[in-house]
Amino acid sequence: KPFSRIRPVPQVEHLSLRERFERWHFCIHLIRDPAFQNNPAQIWQEVGEIERKLASDASWEREELLNTSPLWPGRLQPARWVRGLDVAGDENAVKTEVFAPALRWLRLGLQSRPYRREPSLGLHLSVHAGEDYAHPLSGMRHVDETVEFCQMRSGDRLGHALALGIAPDTWLQRHGEAVLDLDEYVDNLVWAWHHAREMSPHLALAAQVLPKFELTLIRLIPYLSWINEREPTPGPELLHQAWMLRRNCHHYWSRERFGELGDAKFRVAVPDAATLSDPCDSAARLWRQRWQRIRAGTGGIHEPMIPVQIAKSGGFKVRVCLSDHDLGHDRRTEKTLKLITVCETASEVTFMHALQDWLLDRYDRLGLVIEANPTSNVYIARLKSHVEHPVFRWYPPDESTLQSGASNNMFGLRRGPIRFCVNTDDPGIMPTTLRTEFELLREAALKHGVSRTQAENWLERIRVFGVEQFQQKHQPLWR
Repeated sequence: KPFSRIRPVPQVEHLSLRERFERWHFCIHLIRDPAFQNNPAQIWQEVGEIERKLASDASWEREELLNTSPLWPGRLQPARWVRGLDVAGDENAVKTEVFAPALRWLRLGLQSRPYRREPSLGLHLSVHAGEDYAHPLSGMRHVDETVEFCQMRSGDRLGHALALGIAPDTWLQRHGEAVLDLDEYVDNLVWAWHHAREMSPHLALAAQVLPKFELTLIRLIPYLSWINEREPTPGPELLHQAWMLRRNCHHYWSRERFGELGDAKFRVAVPDAATLSDPCDSAARLWRQRWQRIRAGTGGIHEPMIPVQIAKSGGFKVRVCLSDHDLGHDRRTEKTLKLITVCETASEVTFMHALQDWLLDRYDRLGLVIEANPTSNVYIARLKSHVEHPVFRWYPPDESTLQSGASNNMFGLRRGPIRFCVNTDDPGIMPTTLRTEFELLREAALKHGVSRTQAENWLERIRVFGVEQFQQKHQPLWR
């Protein structure tokens, strides 16, 4: 018998060791790798491997994990330590739409398991979004795509989500002129236009900016890289319908669409299969046309090359300036340089601030949680100090600032604070601990003018909420 290097645990320590085991949770950490860019087939390969690992007993048959004791009834199931899926990386390169279908499948609740294994109750999500963005609308849209396309539910976390808290006028003043791909800027405007229509009955400002959004879209839509010049130019409503279809996986649709019955994975990956296969549906045609452009010449794993059928080349950029007046740029020169200047008015910037409140209220009603990493956020978002951290807008120590018309609810769109928890992000890069993060927030809260008692009670509520979230997602390790 080979010599074991694992020291037996004295029997008197068995119960305390078991209690420590029950206090662990792990998340599967997924990185938006450049290889995943516009390549959902590669992501499905990775997800398939994760799924096999979680379903296999063999991968957990390790001596240090199978220690038993007469004081411990049942057998240890280490896979139950895995309670979440965490997605991080460059949100500007690998879009949510590319990995969202595979993520929905991986976290699907009540999946069957092998013999004598209990069914999975599903995994919670923690997706980093709205952390690094080229424009406030880009950041907010990235967050909303995460919520919509990943079908986030109560208890799921939005990592960082700075785009929901840093005031757009502050961000734009500190970053100067923004330059974006035209396709991205049109996506932003179509998305903002849709929300402005929804908000119009509740906010006069939303109705005020709608005509400006529509005029800018009329100017920009013809230059989209994937628009077919031989067909009528689509309007914002049709483009928004096509945007919503991005929750579908192009890889699975293109591979399985000719089958009579899709399997369970296909139904999760392509929830709008009937619409996408309808040759008469205009939004579906735009969705197919855009993916045709994206996939042209890239040929990902198991995906054939797709011929280009779009007449013109793209590559246009949009330069965003803050001005209430059209600066009168030479349109012919802009077309030659493929650089179009768009002036955003003060009303539009104010509307972006209201849109943040609108989204915060909506996500709070969904039961979502913002997970902030204060020190990391200060560095990434170019905040001057922890005093400027958006937590003081999301979950202020003094909740009177959330009354209608008050500083954290100027438009009367919020009904209370959004759930919030604190983390350290990567202490290997930024030398910090959870204790340090809480202390830094305490000092920042005092500079906001609250009393020491208010600040400490506020932090205690955040701490208790974090513990409750752990307990809600916990599964017993022994069966």
